[in-house]
Amino acid sequence: MNKKSWLLASLALGVLIGPTVAYAQYSFEQIGIPGQNSTQVFAINDSGDAVGNSFDPDSSIPFLYASMDGTLEEIMPAADYLATSVLGINDAGIIVGGVTNLDGISTSAFIRSKGGEYTVFSHPDAVSQTTARGVNNKGLVTGTRDTVNNTLAGFLYDPKTRTFTDLVTSFFSIAHGINSRGVVVGDARFLVDPCGGPDDFQRYGWVREKDGSIILFRVNGQSTRPRGVNDAGMVAGSTIDPFTFQEKGFVIKAPESNCESVSVDPSELLQFPGSDITIPEGITNSGDIVGVFSDELFNFQGFIARPQ
Repeated sequence: MNKKSWLLASLALGVLIGPTVAYAQYSFEQIGIPGQNSTQVFAINDSGDAVGNSFDPDSSIPFLYASMDGTLEEIMPAADYLATSVLGINDAGIIVGGVTNLDGISTSAFIRSKGGEYTVFSHPDAVSQTTARGVNNKGLVTGTRDTVNNTLAGFLYDPKTRTFTDLVTSFFSIAHGINSRGVVVGDARFLVDPCGGPDDFQRYGWVREKDGSIILFRVNGQSTRPRGVNDAGMVAGSTIDPFTFQEKGFVIKAPESNCESVSVDPSELLQFPGSDITIPEGITNSGDIVGVFSDELFNFQGFIARPQ
């Protein structure tokens, strides 16, 4: 890991990390690297270590943020690739994500050991894009790959057996969060509404149980994007506020019936203060959430939210 680090709790970074703000029963902190225009934070483990990437027009920096002491360290990118993006981390410190290959077009997924060793892999049916998005404490990896129809499909990968399982057949599917029990969450779009509704091509959230069963759902009947799931089955993601039409976060217990419309009072939806877009990406067993929000310049920034 790069020795360069920042103490993000320092007063010198007041612009990047302002005072903790109580909002909608959560306190929010912004996460970022000085000098970078935008930041995306995708996952957090139960030790409070979060991973993400900061960007400016000329570069990207993958990083690990230790929320317990507020320090942030750059992650050494994979050698012999144009770019490295980190997207998931488990309690053992194993990190997953994607690399841009030297052709500048195709991508491959990777698993990075705690010691910093990268293992790069691709889905056998991918055309040119494979990305790992989540990893659980048993080492199972979720991700997405492109298809011949120019869409995305989610998968589950077992590195011990080097086998892939495709998840949720649809026009467009993303597999993201996975907990220690092997429950996976993500979202999908369908050309024909699978729940018999009148609105085709809508985004459904889904939960895949360890036995392979799939439960589709929406929050408040709106477009729904689950992103994280903890061991208690609490799911974090984003949906559309039906009153303000802003994208906001939700935390719910995983639904148990298919095609369910989960009711969440709009006042309980998560919103980073002053932002029009708030997207939770990961959730710990204690309920801490990481994700992204849109700032006043319409750049995405990272955050961590703690329940109060």
